Amino acid sequence: PISGIIQTLHTIKFFYWIVDPSQRSGYQPKGCDGNRPTREQIIEMRRYMLLYLKQLVISSAGTQEEELQAIINYLHTVHEDENLIDVLNMAVNLMSEHPKTMVPAFDRRNGIRTVFKLLASSSESIRLQALKLLGFFLQRSTLKRKSDSMQPYNLFSLLADRLLLHPNSFTMASYNVLFEILVERISGLMVEKRSSEITADWRIENSSMIKVIATLLRDIPDSIHLYDIKIRFLDDLLLLSSTSRENRRIILQMSVWQDYLLALAYVYPTSDIQTEITDRVFQLLKLLLYHAIKFEYGGWRVWIDTLSILHGRVTREDYYKKINKMVENAKENDENEPKQSPSTPTASGSETPVDGQSAATPTKSTSNRQVFKSSRLLPFTISEFKYSPLHLRLLNSVFDSIESDVRLWRSDTTRPITDAINHTDNQIFCVNVVHIISQMADVLCNACGGLLPLLASATSATHEIEILENTEGLSSTEALRILKRVMGLSDLFILANSGSFSELEQEKSMPSGGILRQCLRLTMTNAVRHCMECRFQKYDASKTNLTLLTPKGTIRDPLEIILELTYLMQTSENDSNDDDISQLIASFIKNPESVLQELDIQRLRAIIYRDVVRQDRSKTGKNVVVVV
Repeated sequence: PISGIIQTLHTIKFFYWIVDPSQRSGYQPKGCDGNRPTREQIIEMRRYMLLYLKQLVISSAGTQEEELQAIINYLHTVHEDENLIDVLNMAVNLMSEHPKTMVPAFDRRNGIRTVFKLLASSSESIRLQALKLLGFFLQRSTLKRKSDSMQPYNLFSLLADRLLLHPNSFTMASYNVLFEILVERISGLMVEKRSSEITADWRIENSSMIKVIATLLRDIPDSIHLYDIKIRFLDDLLLLSSTSRENRRIILQMSVWQDYLLALAYVYPTSDIQTEITDRVFQLLKLLLYHAIKFEYGGWRVWIDTLSILHGRVTREDYYKKINKMVENAKENDENEPKQSPSTPTASGSETPVDGQSAATPTKSTSNRQVFKSSRLLPFTISEFKYSPLHLRLLNSVFDSIESDVRLWRSDTTRPITDAINHTDNQIFCVNVVHIISQMADVLCNACGGLLPLLASATSATHEIEILENTEGLSSTEALRILKRVMGLSDLFILANSGSFSELEQEKSMPSGGILRQCLRLTMTNAVRHCMECRFQKYDASKTNLTLLTPKGTIRDPLEIILELTYLMQTSENDSNDDDISQLIASFIKNPESVLQELDIQRLRAIIYRDVVRQDRSKTGKNVVVVV
């Protein structure tokens, strides 16, 4: 016997339709002859029939997959929005209120196919209810069921493609439903503003939804409304990440998550709201990178990947900017081109045909278009890595996070800072910071002028120094400022670190003692720069802080003196960076009359001491002695 559920759906489909389905759905409806109830009456009757149908489903014993299949078939074969919406609402309510029977049956009957069919609808209400149906299914499914349903065909990516069919209809309500699926907190209402605030117990359950939302926000043309959604999305991610360590780890485990976030930022913002969005992106990057460096083994690789992805983003924007400039120049040349003067008779009385002249002599605009066309065919290539303003911004934000931890250790008066550095809980943090210092060592040496050119200038008879060109994308002031911060980190995380760097060197395929040799190059570059600046800058010797100098005849541990003089042990978080080059250099130079500054001498001593004590071969220490 045919069940009442199937009979009721058949009656709704063929007799109590709201819009004639013969055009789109392709089946012939009944009840077209005679007196037909009004639209409002049909809607009211459908409402009672669906209420009756819902009670039949609830009261039925066990799982009736054939009845659920009938509901899915209705949603799949009917294409008129008015004929769909009420049945779809009933299916969403059933999935929400009775997941124990509905979810397994929905999975076995491949109900997700119907969801993606509904997502192509031009009606936002249909799309939102389809997303709700998917959300309730994922929320009440086991991890294995979710994986088996979504991953084999990469359905999360398909979800973004389906929603992009109607890019101009992406509203805040659509975003809220997608965010509910992200955290699996599906509500029954479709609202522009959520009533519940994000708390520490909110967890990212479907991390692929971050890619879905970011793809939509990236591919949809910018508008004031889209800016609001971007800000809301970034604020939500900031709250999720700041309140939960597990959420940060989930995002970090995503593939190329940096690309999704950087796609929302603007390399060259043209308005205040674009600048605001970019600020939020870098605030989120700072939070995630700090977590990776602080807590995750191998977190330094996340930092390297972020620099590379950001470089690709900046290079691509520069390429587009260049192409746009070429287009503008071509248009200007076309507009400024003088009109062709009419042909005049020649001396023999014959006239040159106008068509012949235009065919034989190409105009300037034609030539420009040919040049532009040939130039446009140049392939896009990623240039050699260099630091852009966005790289510097990211670098400074990461340094700020690391230095905040160091100052927190420094504020603890119950133990020396070396105990915190060498504590087992901070070993991952220290290793990641050393990796970052190692990665930047050669870049900084080159950006500051190069160690060999600086040594040649310092030891020449005329003391002439070559003009220092900007290398690695860093100006002289930027390079010195970064060098100052890197040396402060090196003092603590390398010289004050009693651990061995052998495993770290093996991980980077470096020879034994490679980290200390890089530290030596940084120290020597820093010392020679100080020596050169003392010759070319004017200082007031009366203002020299003699209390910082080590009295002759006293023998102290070089590490102890370094901890007294180093940058991070002397400054506070509120200290501003010196934008003026003279002020920046003055912060380095404590004794202008000395060939080497006290801090540089103690750093060299510490490197020699550490290398001799901890390494089987003291080759690095001997090299330092020869250089000094």
